[in-house]
Amino acid sequence: MKWEVGQILLGQYGIKQVFESGGMGIVYKVRHLGWGIDLALKHPRANFTHAPSQVTAFEQEIETWAELGLHPNVATCHYSRQINGVPCVFAEFVDGGSLRDWITSRRLYRGGEEAAVSRIFSIAVQFAWGLAWAHQHGLVHQDVKTGNVLMTMDGTAKVTDFGLAGTIAQSSAAQLGLGSSTVTFAGWTPAYGSPEQAQGLRVTLATDIWSWAVCVMEMFMGDICWQSGPVASEALKAYDQQGRRTRGMPEMPQEVVTLLLHCLERDPARRLNSFSQIADLLMHLHTKIFGEPCDVVEPDTEFLAADALNNRGVSLMDTGRIKEATQRFQKCISVDESHPEANCNLVVAQFHAHSLSPLKAKQILERFNQEWHNQPDALRSVTSAMLWLNKAASGDATHPVCSLAIPRTGAEHAADAARFKRLLTKAEAAMSESRYSDAQRYIQMAIELPGYERHPRAKNFIEKM
Repeated sequence: MKWEVGQILLGQYGIKQVFESGGMGIVYKVRHLGWGIDLALKHPRANFTHAPSQVTAFEQEIETWAELGLHPNVATCHYSRQINGVPCVFAEFVDGGSLRDWITSRRLYRGGEEAAVSRIFSIAVQFAWGLAWAHQHGLVHQDVKTGNVLMTMDGTAKVTDFGLAGTIAQSSAAQLGLGSSTVTFAGWTPAYGSPEQAQGLRVTLATDIWSWAVCVMEMFMGDICWQSGPVASEALKAYDQQGRRTRGMPEMPQEVVTLLLHCLERDPARRLNSFSQIADLLMHLHTKIFGEPCDVVEPDTEFLAADALNNRGVSLMDTGRIKEATQRFQKCISVDESHPEANCNLVVAQFHAHSLSPLKAKQILERFNQEWHNQPDALRSVTSAMLWLNKAASGDATHPVCSLAIPRTGAEHAADAARFKRLLTKAEAAMSESRYSDAQRYIQMAIELPGYERHPRAKNFIEKM
């Protein structure tokens, strides 16, 4: 079955665009009519989830992806939902196409060679941060390739399609060792795969490191010039001997060749240890080669933690898992007691579960309205909750409407995160030197950045003052 533009699915998703069938199936751009945002709906091929056991396994894998939460360099997965008996994935829609698209269209190389090499560094670092986040959560992607990296229009890279991801046992995940923590081999794309994948062996986190290195090779070479991923290390050595340049493509710095060869060791235990280490090495190399830092900032995941809890709660509400959603909203509020979306969503969830009366729910929302009268973003959540409450109380609405926290990703978020970090560092230094007026000035500038007044580190600093 193929849906057409203009169709409304389940009374909730409006089809806006249909994309060509990919490896998994057909991808649609849909409008979530309740949330007011665009999502990517991925409808798997008919044989992809044929047996009931396959459906269950697929849904569990998507649930694991959804639990990654918010990270600027990971495409957010909201949930899977069955439509006509087929489990479909609802994920973040990213507007710039894939990294593979950027390579084939040559968009990656705009602005001359120096700009192109710097851009490759930037994307490779973000790519590494996204995979590092997955690894920290015990996930091995297993299908790392340029087609599974989505690009925003401003150049933010987001790893996507964790549908084949394997989960490492919790005890092993805590250690994140490359040698002993393995998962069952679940699939691969041959041109990007590691030697252990080619042999059908159990894989470790190191298999993603091999495939990431192959993707960096592709960015510099402009295409895949090998049939099988396991021979990529030999292809890189030949490329190095021939001058580290493919016709029309930028030259790969010698230092990058050395780094990639360390990622392409045939023995997984001999590869570089982690993507955090790889990202740090690339950042250092960029400064060494260009005389200035790479123009990306490591994501502030502490700042995103509360929003991630809220948004996961919203996704759980959307699929009728009210109890679990309520727990996420409560946990979010324990992290950030003033989180506007979570506070309003908790009222909606509790009213929907009949643990709050209409009168009590209305009183709480009216109190929020007074407390947040000068915060437009917070008032939007209050207004949305009040509108739904009025409709539900009169019997005109049944499906609860909750508010997503606006995703903090992209270049603007990176600039704010960098500025906040600099100001907080200055404030801490001033405090240690008993320059209290300077410390107060710096922290005030830091919390004037949008949303940063609720940052855990800012709140802790203010309490110490």
